[in-house]
Amino acid sequence: MYRFSRGTLPTLILLAFLVQCSPDNPTPGPAPARLTFEGFLTTLQAAAADNDLPALAGLVRIPFTVEDEVDETLAVSSRDELSGVLVSLLEADVGLYENEIPFRVYIQTVAPDDIDSAEDEVFLGNLVAQRVDGQWLIVRGYLNEGAIACLLERLPCP
Repeated sequence: MYRFSRGTLPTLILLAFLVQCSPDNPTPGPAPARLTFEGFLTTLQAAAADNDLPALAGLVRIPFTVEDEVDETLAVSSRDELSGVLVSLLEADVGLYENEIPFRVYIQTVAPDDIDSAEDEVFLGNLVAQRVDGQWLIVRGYLNEGAIACLLERLPCP
């Protein structure tokens, strides 16, 4: 039977802990809130309320697709291209009510219980979110007719 010399066992335990918590293996902790639909929705609501475009961009899956009412499609293939698209989506009418309501206002009224998040895809006004590799991400957006043409031409959109 092998006997550890004094101090060997505590050193091995410390070494195993340090290897486990190295940058390649970050300290295990609770799952990020974004992994749940409720956490995703809370993050989305806060980012929309604060007009926090970097936080919103972090919730978007790339490639990202934006479609309009006449089947024109804009494919966003990098995060650098997102800011103008996100501004347009935040201000776009969600199309669910008689009066126009921009997404920025609509999303503040949504409660997790209002959405059936048991599915892997949910509609949030003019955005579609999907569960991708265990976390919720915005994968598609919808704009009014003509808005994509404005984005493509880099003109101010109505």
